[in-house]
Amino acid sequence: MMPQMARMIPVSPVDARSGAEVELFERLAVALPEGFVVLHGVKWLEKTVRGGPNRPTECEADFLILHPGLGALVLEVKGGRISLDARTGTWHSESATEVDYVIKDPFAQAQRSCHSLLRLAKSNPRFPSNWGPFGHAVAFPGGVAVSPALAETPADLVLDAGTIGDDSNLKRAIRSAFDYWGRTSAAHEGERAVSVLIDMVAHDFRVLDLLRPRIDEVDRKILEMSHQQFRVLDYMRSNPRVAIAGCAGSGKTLLAAEKAQRLAKSGFRTLLTCFNRPLADHLAESLGKQDGLVVQSFHSLCAYLAREARIALEWPVRPADEPAFYESVLPNTLLKVAERMGPIFDALVIDEGQDFVATWLEALSFLLEDPNRGIEYVFFDDNQSLYRRPGGLPADLVNFELHENWRNTKPIHELVSRFYSGGSLIGMGPDGPAVETVRVEASSLLRATLSRVLHKLCQDNRIEPTDIVVLTSRLIEAASVTGRLGSYDVQLDPSVKNQVKLSSIHRFKGLDAKVVILIDVDSHRPDYEELMYVGCSRARSYLVVITGP
Repeated sequence: MMPQMARMIPVSPVDARSGAEVELFERLAVALPEGFVVLHGVKWLEKTVRGGPNRPTECEADFLILHPGLGALVLEVKGGRISLDARTGTWHSESATEVDYVIKDPFAQAQRSCHSLLRLAKSNPRFPSNWGPFGHAVAFPGGVAVSPALAETPADLVLDAGTIGDDSNLKRAIRSAFDYWGRTSAAHEGERAVSVLIDMVAHDFRVLDLLRPRIDEVDRKILEMSHQQFRVLDYMRSNPRVAIAGCAGSGKTLLAAEKAQRLAKSGFRTLLTCFNRPLADHLAESLGKQDGLVVQSFHSLCAYLAREARIALEWPVRPADEPAFYESVLPNTLLKVAERMGPIFDALVIDEGQDFVATWLEALSFLLEDPNRGIEYVFFDDNQSLYRRPGGLPADLVNFELHENWRNTKPIHELVSRFYSGGSLIGMGPDGPAVETVRVEASSLLRATLSRVLHKLCQDNRIEPTDIVVLTSRLIEAASVTGRLGSYDVQLDPSVKNQVKLSSIHRFKGLDAKVVILIDVDSHRPDYEELMYVGCSRARSYLVVITGP
């Protein structure tokens, strides 16, 4: 069996131009047994007063030899014929062509590097501070030392050609150099000490093509570009009654919120309403309290105004009675509110108009100062394959169409477009990462699959969990992915950093996120196209679709 040899880092010399170092590297690789670690061409920076305030000093060692039970040895290498002129105190190197060079004192170099390395090691809290010793030596592969040893050049710290040329002699010389500096009193900490030193000066370094920088840049562009949509409101300025149709991502919600703000600031008592409660909550939080502006979801508005008008409501007890209550009974209270309280608003701004039925729109109009000619803006999705134009829209509303998708990257827009049927559609968003599709072979494997996807996004690509939303087609109560998934916690209302938000596709309508993971979308469902259209379009910059068996 071949004997185990020292671990060489790197596995070949870092600079082949130095013949002396290459020769010593090759000899050390053969002569030293298992347990030794030999690092070649080690460099580091140290901030010291010697380099000036807050200025780093560049440090290096030709070789750093480590052993858990012996310590650390810095080895300086000088090639050629080396001499010291005691009269002038200068060191010289004579090349094979008999050219003389003045060089730095190799022992002083080795000593400075050794002391600097020791300070660097002790600055690391993981390094066992009582491990050592740290020593230094000098190697002269190009010649044999013929002069008596000096006080600063003891024989145990000098390796010459005679020593280096024989494996047994080189091994004994390295051991003698370690022994010269003493034995460690913390050998039990040796493995950890060696590991920490390697991590500090010779660990792997990679620059990866991470998703996060690309996603962050794409998302920044989308958010900046979205404000260009406000020019649409300038086109509608002269029309107080408008029906605005557009695809997902065309900025309907953004425009509705901006229009409502502008109306309120102009002195109009303004209502901004929508169907989806989470969207209304988001709008209310984003806009904050503003004079003359009320932001509520449609059904929350009905309940609130009923209380204000002291109209008693008989809330349904049985689940079977809930559809009729929310579709008819609760909305009809607006008519009673209008009779008791009179006009409440000067302007209506309605988002998600495709989800409103004719009687709701009619009831809302009775809250206006002028139900027939009051200011009214209705924003709705015109995807003809999924929705019809809202019934009950006043006939005099001017039609306005939005054909540009500003919210999604081009790859996401292209996928969303497959489920859109309407007018022309233009993707204005920037290019971005491709949509990722992950297939799960069985529903029982969904949690494990989602855990791997989250690990890839957050651990491997450094994406913040708070930038991710998991959307399911199921009711939240029936979702199988709630709770702990590996290092992450999937929750409806995240409250800490490593938690990821979970929502149903329908509850997240009108909202968006930097990264969306879409799950539980079965292509055999009758509402598959709507789920894909709504769900995929929620992702601004990156989309992962986990498909089922």
